[in-house]
Amino acid sequence: MPLAGCKKLKQSIEEKAMEKAGVEKVEGDDQGKTFTFKGSKPGEEVTFGTTQKMPENFPADVPVYPGAKVMAAAASGQDAFSVTLTTNDPVAKVVEFYNSKIPADGERMAIANMLTYTTDKHRVTIMVNENEGAAADSVGKTILVLTVGAANETPTKSAEAPAKGKKK
Repeated sequence: MPLAGCKKLKQSIEEKAMEKAGVEKVEGDDQGKTFTFKGSKPGEEVTFGTTQKMPENFPADVPVYPGAKVMAAAASGQDAFSVTLTTNDPVAKVVEFYNSKIPADGERMAIANMLTYTTDKHRVTIMVNENEGAAADSVGKTILVLTVGAANETPTKSAEAPAKGKKK
C-alpha cells in the first residue's frame, strides 16, 4: 500500500511543477523514450527522445537529410521550428547534400559547417557538426540542427545602452 501512495504523491508533484512552468500536457511512452511538452497555444510544442518524428507542419520545401534520425523537435506555431537530427554519414557528406539543395535564387551564406538561406517563405539555418558523444548511443554520429523561421522575421536587437553622459 505505501508504494501506491508514493506514486500518487510523485504524480501530484509532477503535475504541479508542470502547471507552474506553463506546460499544458506531457506525453511519454512507457520506456521513457519520447516526451512532448505542449504549450497553451496551438502549434507550441517541444519533443525530446529517441523515437522522434518531424513536426507535422514542418515546411515541405525545407530539405531534411535522408535517413537522419530525429532526436529533438520544437515547433512554435506554423512557421518556427528547430529540429536536431543525427546520421552516421560524415559531416562533409551532409554539408555537400545541403549545398546542393539550397536554392540559388535566394539570400544565401555558408560559413564552415553552417549554412543559411532565405526564400520567399522561410529563413533557414543548418548547422552540421560531429557529435562527440553527448549520448552513449550516438557516439561518432554527425549531428545537424535545422532552424526555420518566417522569411519576414528580423533578429531581435538587444537594447542599446545610452551614450556616456546622457540619461534616458
